[in-house]
Amino acid sequence: MSEVLLGLGSQRRKLPWLLGLFSMVSVLDLIGISLVGGYISLLTQPDPKMGGLLQQWLSSVSWSRDNSALVLGLGGLLVLVFLLKAISAIFVNWIILRFANNHTVRLRSQIMHAFQHLSYIRYLQRSSSSYIQSVQNYVNQFTGTLILLLRIMSEGIVALAILLLLASVNFTALIILFCFGLVIFLGYDTSFRKRVMEAGRVGNLANQGLIRAIQEGFSGLKEVRILGKENYFFDQVLEYSQAISRVATFTSVIASSPRYLIEVAIVVFVVSLVGVTYVQTGDIEGSYPLVGMFGVAALRLGPAVTMVISSVVILRNQRHGIAMLAIDLTEIREKKTVIMGEGESSNETTFGKLELQNVCFTYESSIRPALENISLEVVAGESIGLIGVSGSGKTTLVDVMLGLLQPQSGKILYNGGGMKESLSGWRSNVAYLPQDVFLIDDSLRCNIALGVPENQINEQAVSDAIEKARLKELIPELAKGVDTMIGERGVRLSGGQRQRVALARALYHGRGVLVLDEATSALDNETEREIVAEIQELKGEKTMIVIAHRLTTLQHCDRIYRLKKGKIIQTGTYDQVIHGPKIES
Repeated sequence: MSEVLLGLGSQRRKLPWLLGLFSMVSVLDLIGISLVGGYISLLTQPDPKMGGLLQQWLSSVSWSRDNSALVLGLGGLLVLVFLLKAISAIFVNWIILRFANNHTVRLRSQIMHAFQHLSYIRYLQRSSSSYIQSVQNYVNQFTGTLILLLRIMSEGIVALAILLLLASVNFTALIILFCFGLVIFLGYDTSFRKRVMEAGRVGNLANQGLIRAIQEGFSGLKEVRILGKENYFFDQVLEYSQAISRVATFTSVIASSPRYLIEVAIVVFVVSLVGVTYVQTGDIEGSYPLVGMFGVAALRLGPAVTMVISSVVILRNQRHGIAMLAIDLTEIREKKTVIMGEGESSNETTFGKLELQNVCFTYESSIRPALENISLEVVAGESIGLIGVSGSGKTTLVDVMLGLLQPQSGKILYNGGGMKESLSGWRSNVAYLPQDVFLIDDSLRCNIALGVPENQINEQAVSDAIEKARLKELIPELAKGVDTMIGERGVRLSGGQRQRVALARALYHGRGVLVLDEATSALDNETEREIVAEIQELKGEKTMIVIAHRLTTLQHCDRIYRLKKGKIIQTGTYDQVIHGPKIES
């Protein structure tokens, strides 16, 4: 319950109002059950003097002493009360569903926002399938749990009111009814508790595995098909799906079975009540009102008990998911997931200079620093290159410069001020162009203007970006021009075309600093030369930070830094670093 309250957050203040509403509705159940007893008493004992207080009161206020008028009047009142009870039950169910589903929207958006703002180092510690599992499935399980708990509270209040009413009528009969329900509940819960909780854990792990297998199977379809390994991912999807199916079947059977047991229990209870009443009074007819009232009460309590037992089964099954969600929520609310500099932004939007002074960074899983005493500067309009063998720290250095990783020591200055206070201002000037360009399954226009609502896209800016990125020749080849869907990850475009789209995107958004992380390494030589030539035309107009294995792509750079084992071992112009004497450290 504490984990559910954690998930509710500030919305928990609405719970007392919901409990008050449930209590008001329970009054209609009490009136209905009381009227049933009076109605049966009126039918079986026509003499008001032989009936209960309700029958005598109706007789005293009736416009006719004719018993038929009482029967019709009480019958009409009974119908009206049960009609109102049905309407109120529907209303309460609507309130519960609206409250739970509205909270689902808030919770899912909150978690999505938090995951998007994870520190980059923390983001790398989890797989994308675990994030999807949390945002989608764990939140769904929380919603289902919340709905069940609210319904248990609603039915619990009604059941308590009914039990108090029955206690005032016949305490012995109430004890019999209570014992039947308690034995079924405890016996059922004890028998399946551990198995249901384990099934929930297995189901969640299988679902996360299924998400991962589907993602990997489709994202790597070309390589997988060439290798002829489709069955590898197919078998994983099949295995995880079968596990999910087994868990779902087991849980559904266990959750639905109490209904049938309760039906048998109600019949046994009614028969037992008649027998006990007859033994005590020796009068079968005199037991009709009592049996009628308790019978209706049992019929009303039966579904409630069934719902409670079934809900407990489902709650235990979803316990693992709620616990995982609670861990994420705890971290979010303890501010452990906030990115560096999220709270403050710089008013300055023009990039002047970026400086690194004795920056050191070490990954949590490593004992050797990834960067050690790095000092460099990038001035607006310059082009700098970063070279070094794999593992030398080039990408880590770029991630630190972009503010994705926070160094353990040293300083990063943006326009002379601290990076932490100026991060959003710095990022508003930067575009990142990796080897594997990020493209969405949408039109060319929407990919260039990524993040801008379609009805707000500046068409002239799109056209200018296409012109500068040399994409203009591609447009006539596309069936619908810039409105052509380019496929998930741009699968309908060549590698060079995808790089040009990334360049056009940076130009559309007016980014003055371009960070190219092996952007052309996967291209053929001719396409690479074309892209490099187009980038070189931006020299002076744009600031460029370039990581490259092919050293010829760095000829336009004003300054090149050679890295080895996280240290800068050489700095100079292209000729000095590439053609000059090699410096070892």
